[in-house]
Amino acid sequence: MCGSRTTVASAVVLALAAAPVSAEPRAAAPAVVRLEAGCVTLGPAQPFNVLAPRQVCLPAFELDRTEVTVAAYRACVEAGACAAPAVTDERCTYARDKSGRHPVNCVSYEEAAGYCAWRGQRLPALDEWERAARGPGSATYPWGEAEPSDRLAARHRHDHQAGLPTSPVCSRPRGHSAEGACDLAGNVAEYVAGFWLGEPFTPAAEPAGPLPARGARILRGGSVASGDAHLRGWMRDRRPATARPGAGTGFRCARDVAAR
Repeated sequence: MCGSRTTVASAVVLALAAAPVSAEPRAAAPAVVRLEAGCVTLGPAQPFNVLAPRQVCLPAFELDRTEVTVAAYRACVEAGACAAPAVTDERCTYARDKSGRHPVNCVSYEEAAGYCAWRGQRLPALDEWERAARGPGSATYPWGEAEPSDRLAARHRHDHQAGLPTSPVCSRPRGHSAEGACDLAGNVAEYVAGFWLGEPFTPAAEPAGPLPARGARILRGGSVASGDAHLRGWMRDRRPATARPGAGTGFRCARDVAAR
């Protein structure tokens, strides 16, 4: 019996020694929710401004269950793959959140995209994000049709104990989406991939050359500083591409999955 155990232990050691070692260590993989392939109605139930209901079919994809936290982003900085966010005002969480559980904010679009790439992921597409926030039934909010409240979304308040404008991620379980994602309404507004080219709303892929002078980054979900109207799953906000990232801006990552 002892000889058998020794043989097994030796085999494990040899297997570990032969395993490739990553040049860039990564933190533990984030929890994700899977969104199955299918067709859904996106946009408002009735035409609103330049938005109208539309039918969209999407392949399966996965989305981070939470907004990227300070702890998760710090792991990328410590690995040398990300730059620490610039402190643009006293509400930036990276240097102040000792728990690491708040969403990282004050990050630029490029920093967000770089972090996702480091994780082997990407920023979610405009329609992917809305599908995740509204569920398979195209609800108005991640939790359904009930009007927003402090029990459902991190809004109009902050973590007084930590002195931060945001709340720890997943602190509103009643507001989770149909698939279990947290904070798709409130806390920080989230970058999605692409570019806003102007009115009427015209999304576009990332330009190959210089950024258009009038272009903006697209944000979704609203933040603690947003009015309740911005928490609706079909709403879209924007931030000038050249503006300094603010305390109301964060992100989460997505990735493609093979069809079952």
